[in-house]
Amino acid sequence: MKTIANLHDPLPRQGFRGRDSVFAFTLIELLVVIAIIAILASMLLPSLARAKEKSKIARCSSNLRQFGLSCTMYANDFNDKFPELKNANGELGYWPWDCPERVTDQLLKYGGKRHMFYCPSFLKQDNDELWVFTTNPNQPGLGYRVLGYVMSFPYCGRVRETNINYTLTAKPIKVNNVSIPTRPSERAMLADSTLSVGANENNRLANRYRNVDGGWKGHQAAHLNTRGNLPAGGNVLCLDNHLEWRKFEKMIVRTDGDPSFWW
Repeated sequence: MKTIANLHDPLPRQGFRGRDSVFAFTLIELLVVIAIIAILASMLLPSLARAKEKSKIARCSSNLRQFGLSCTMYANDFNDKFPELKNANGELGYWPWDCPERVTDQLLKYGGKRHMFYCPSFLKQDNDELWVFTTNPNQPGLGYRVLGYVMSFPYCGRVRETNINYTLTAKPIKVNNVSIPTRPSERAMLADSTLSVGANENNRLANRYRNVDGGWKGHQAAHLNTRGNLPAGGNVLCLDNHLEWRKFEKMIVRTDGDPSFWW
């Protein structure tokens, strides 16, 4: 006969071994949980990466606006003329982001800051080596600094003449001796450093956008896509001070020789 005490005893449960047993996942259950976490991570990580890149693009836009404002203030004090990108000896840079130290020093006086010269999407380029580069305190005015954005000012390294801006006013460009009027909104003053080894505009995958080496090794296009094989695009600041995000498929090569720069 069952006693009252026996009637109140808990029933045995499957998977337990007595009152002090601990419930545990089976191997299959654990694998299912891991698979679910992996699926959720694969869904969330690209979204997080895109959000992070959008933040960098916004900060890049801010940098270019400040850079452009300094250039405009400079031009306002020099009869609307932009600075000439050659050193005191008349020597030119080779890349369109090579900027004479005297020019950067002047732009800093017009409210510029060192870090505004570099894109947050490739902060590796914002380093003391490139900022100093060929400058020498014993030979002031002769050195160059390497920036993270490209310019379109007179004597800019290898930039095609049709892309050079001499003044704040948009000048007509000559193509095959034909003068073509332009508008300030069509003329790029400053642009993201979208560069490549190779200048194939038809098959853009044939170019290389990483490990573009010069005097410093490791340059690359600033805003690469999620695969890292092509630029997604870049910010461009025009003469009328409007800033636009330009997709890479709408960019063309603006320089002669390697490496090529696009905007």
